[in-house]
Amino acid sequence: QTSPDPTLEQELGAEVARFVEADRAAPPAPCQVLFVGSSSIVNWKDTLASDMAPMPVINRGFGGSHIDYVNRWFDQIVAPYHPRAIVFYAGENDLDAGKSVERVVSDFDEFMKRKTQALADTPVYFISLKPSKLRFAQFPLQSEVNEAVRERAGNRTDLRFIDIVPPMLDDQ
Repeated sequence: QTSPDPTLEQELGAEVARFVEADRAAPPAPCQVLFVGSSSIVNWKDTLASDMAPMPVINRGFGGSHIDYVNRWFDQIVAPYHPRAIVFYAGENDLDAGKSVERVVSDFDEFMKRKTQALADTPVYFISLKPSKLRFAQFPLQSEVNEAVRERAGNRTDLRFIDIVPPMLDDQ
């Protein structure tokens, strides 16, 4: 397996610390929809609230994130919000860093375990890993991760799989 990047971990830890500090200064209301994951969530920051209106949302995406990092800081960036639902997007950076499909899926299983322990049957909406020109060589691995999560969603009442791949490939 790949070894963690200490510089990235330090940067992400600082980003999580800023979330915690902001929450101390102005705690978000509970029961919002929590968006968590990597840069695709981060980059949604400008329009997420209006795109999801009138549903109240919290954006806790952090760039470069791996599923493992979401798990590591679960108690800081997921559990405290007692969300009504969680929209989850991560896994691409994991594959890009050389993690195996099995490791990525195992890390997501760990996320679901933590979620169940802390938040019971709160639904999780997993946004499929998306094809991109930059990482198109990884599309077969992304598809394997997506299929594994889709299968899990078919066996759990608290997990939904949102497949964004077909619309993204329509214009390719």
